[in-house]
Amino acid sequence: MDPIEELYSQLNILMNSGYSKKRIHYNSVKNFIKAIPSINNKNKREWIYSTLVSYFSFLKEKDLKTVDRKTSALLFNRYLADIGKFLYIYQGFYFVSGLNWLLFGFIADLILLFTGLSKHYLYIPIGILISYLIHFFISQIKKRKRKAYGLYY
Repeated sequence: MDPIEELYSQLNILMNSGYSKKRIHYNSVKNFIKAIPSINNKNKREWIYSTLVSYFSFLKEKDLKTVDRKTSALLFNRYLADIGKFLYIYQGFYFVSGLNWLLFGFIADLILLFTGLSKHYLYIPIGILISYLIHFFISQIKKRKRKAYGLYY
């Protein structure tokens, strides 16, 4: 069996076993598997493949039918975060989390507030709104292109 097909079948086995899609990062893993053939560096391809196999075997060994949020976050950080960072840099992947964008918007709103510019538009948090909309549209585009990953995605 082709290694890519093997990864897809392991992912489908997990989904048919009753795991929550968000808690096992179904879409992120599916996008990672899809990206493997497009990676030119053979060592990186093998590293991603072996990391995903380890991820699947850990889930099967522990039989974590009810993966809680804490365990899900630990699994993401242990197995998937480094893959995501690599694909973010070299394949144009996008981390689906609005927290950084909201922080940027909050800082922009504070600057506008302290400079007195926000009184001209009734103190509406325009920085947060604009940054969130930018994040939303970028994430939707990346999700359609299957180049998105995230903690509970």
